[in-house]
Amino acid sequence: MTSFEKFHPVLTAYYTLDWLTQTPVKQVDALFNQPVISTTKADHLPTQILDTVKSINRVMQKVMNGAELTWGITNSDSQQFIGIITISGFETTDQVGNIDFIIDQSAINLRRKSLNEQ
Repeated sequence: MTSFEKFHPVLTAYYTLDWLTQTPVKQVDALFNQPVISTTKADHLPTQILDTVKSINRVMQKVMNGAELTWGITNSDSQQFIGIITISGFETTDQVGNIDFIIDQSAINLRRKSLNEQ
């Protein structure tokens, strides 16, 4: 499999996706401790900052081993960290993968509001 190293940062019109290690741990921990729009990925979020650090390390180990792609999502305009997205399922022979995300609800609501005002 091709190295995932070239898959960052990913830039869209409104968001920047970069390795989770590029986001300060305190911001990731803050996301884990507030209301989120979530999938199964958010079912077992860390509750302590040390657990958040361990979680980020495990995630990046999976990325470097080619098992998944995980990015921190930042609003390109405000530089606010708003969530995490993961694509996985590369290690199976199935032709089906998984996309999981954890998104700060307030950041999404602000984005919707600003788009409606335009």
